[in-house]
Amino acid sequence: MNLYLVATHTDMAAGLGFLSDGQNAFSPIVFAGGAVIAAQVGNTIAYQGATLSSQKLPMIAYGIIAVILLVAPLLVVSPVLLKIKRKALRNTELW
Repeated sequence: MNLYLVATHTDMAAGLGFLSDGQNAFSPIVFAGGAVIAAQVGNTIAYQGATLSSQKLPMIAYGIIAVILLVAPLLVVSPVLLKIKRKALRNTELW
């Protein structure tokens, strides 16, 4: 897409701030997944005699996977944002 990106745009994302709306839309899904993991851990502790420290792996794995899935789509535009930032910094050094 031929977008006119400005480094000093008021959304602090060079005019691509609207992309964060998609990330906000996924937050209920991430919350629901976290609730499922918490219920699974609670069930394992209550009925199978596990300890909380033995359930670290599913909790950490879910946290990492959730963050990766939420951030990965934004990585598509990061090269463009870095290019705009470098261009803006070069232009301000001339002043």
